[in-house]
Amino acid sequence: MDLENYSLNMKVVLISFASPLTSNEYVKKKSSRLKSLLAGIYSEESSIECIAPEEIDAILALILTGGVEQQIAKLTKLGKPVLILTHHESNSLAAGLEAASLLREENTPSWIIQLEAPDSVKKIERILKGVRAAQLIRGSKIGILGEPSPWLVYSGLNEDALREKLGVSVIRISLSEFFTLYDSSPIEKKLLDPVLRKLPKGAADRFEDICRLTYALRELFRRYKLSGLTMNCFDIIRFKNIAPCLSASLLQDMGFTIGCEGDVPALMAMILVRLISGTASFIGNVIAGQGTRITLAHCAVPLSLTNGYEITSHFESGVYPTIKGEMKPGMEATLLRFSPDYGILRAGAGLIVEGVRIENGCRTQVTVDLGSNAEKILEKPLGNHHVLALRDLVEELKAFCKVMGIKFEEI
Repeated sequence: MDLENYSLNMKVVLISFASPLTSNEYVKKKSSRLKSLLAGIYSEESSIECIAPEEIDAILALILTGGVEQQIAKLTKLGKPVLILTHHESNSLAAGLEAASLLREENTPSWIIQLEAPDSVKKIERILKGVRAAQLIRGSKIGILGEPSPWLVYSGLNEDALREKLGVSVIRISLSEFFTLYDSSPIEKKLLDPVLRKLPKGAADRFEDICRLTYALRELFRRYKLSGLTMNCFDIIRFKNIAPCLSASLLQDMGFTIGCEGDVPALMAMILVRLISGTASFIGNVIAGQGTRITLAHCAVPLSLTNGYEITSHFESGVYPTIKGEMKPGMEATLLRFSPDYGILRAGAGLIVEGVRIENGCRTQVTVDLGSNAEKILEKPLGNHHVLALRDLVEELKAFCKVMGIKFEEI
């Protein structure tokens, strides 16, 4: 999702506010200049009286002069997120602050953006991505394949919280149903095209089974119209002697969001990354944390996130195929995690750095320097698995939380 597509994916309406005491010449000149900064962001201009709330997604309130607080206050009745756009003259910001205070008290998600500040338009774009993600997540469905792993003593399924806080419903899929699908799945060799040349003997010997597994997982998305799926990976290994890590990684790069071990809060974080950025994400165990740095490790990683990779065996079981991927140092990244009741979203942005390498651990290992006290993750944990996205998404995540009524905690 990018700025060019907002007119297709969102209906963002611009409403201008100006005092009748201000000269028409000034208002017209100022309005023209500020609107030129917003080209491509809003769908149309309108007025409060002409808006049908059910037909719009967000409002840009352009404050041209002071003395318009009562007009802006009427936006609370529309029940839509409001971005209050101000400038440095004519008491614009003063009016915006007064009105925004009321909007907040009335629980209307709102932001103040000073248009003449650096990167103001980029900030609007990022906030709108968060708003859009909040709209898209409601009504989505996730699948849980098998029972969540027994070691998830804290990160279990809270179906009521999912429905009430995020508007997400759950479909439980039995292993027996999946194995029936797996056994009857065709061998679509093209599913493995991206990795054919890198398959070691242990994986190449299971080529047909890997094809079936990849096809069967993809078919679950189509059968149940899922936004995401998490599975009991270890039961698949136990019953079929094949690791689902490579299949999950390939499907992630095809646009299917797949999490591990039945961890639903982690899956929801992965879905959120997809809704905001349109990209895949990495789920990992926290294996080290000190100072400003956190290291994650797991045996599945989307190839699109790697700077190089090899296909190898699963850490705990020794079963093929999994991925040992490398991420390029210096890239921006975001770590995030929901609490199991979805009342908190914790996230922080930093850079991929050279970090510790633990031989006796999951294959893909990545260290992020968050530039802040990363040990908060250890001191006040919200569970083990964290999700990594390869870009700074903090602004978008804050906007998502404001719309959804979720507490945002920045690392």
